[in-house]
Amino acid sequence: MQAADYDIVGATLLWTLEQGLGAAFTAEVKQAWTNVYSVLADTMKQAAYAPQPVYEDGNIGLLS
Repeated sequence: MQAADYDIVGATLLWTLEQGLGAAFTAEVKQAWTNVYSVLADTMKQAAYAPQPVYEDGNIGLLS
């Protein structure tokens, strides 16, 4: 996923909520979902693009 894709996902989420909630999708609800998605997307982007450790055996990232 590229950084710009998060904006598309966010817009699609808001559109879906608007369609599903109808009149209940108020400006306040939209703002709340926008805020939540912004935090979520920022967190995911930071994790996705953070440097990953390379281990002696050649594995990259977290070991399970």
